[in-house]
Amino acid sequence: LVSVMWANNETGMIFDIKAMAELAHEFGALFHTDATQAVGKIKVNLTQVGVDFASFSAHKFHGPKGVGGLFIKKGLKLTPLLHGGEHMGGRRSGTLNVPYIVAMGEALRIANTMLDFEDSHIRRLRDKLEDQI
Repeated sequence: LVSVMWANNETGMIFDIKAMAELAHEFGALFHTDATQAVGKIKVNLTQVGVDFASFSAHKFHGPKGVGGLFIKKGLKLTPLLHGGEHMGGRRSGTLNVPYIVAMGEALRIANTMLDFEDSHIRRLRDKLEDQI
């Protein structure tokens, strides 16, 4: 398993996840990306970039803390670490926090509608900073 963060929260570097996933697959490895810093900030299409797994946290796009998402490519199976209960396809036990899940979905919907505005705003701020250095 190869696991790479999609975007670095300290440097702002956005990695070429599609190329990395392809390289991992060439060597027979599964590929996971921590998309926490990317989801809601850049356009993300997990099926187009070819990742096997992706994870993200809602609070990074103004959703509630304590809820996130896990993408698993169709056809792949995860073996649970703890057994008990049949929640989430038998992957873990526990009760789903439906209000938080719904709020996460709405926060992501809103964040995705703001992508173009946020991108141009950040570019203007960066350009201003570079011009004044």
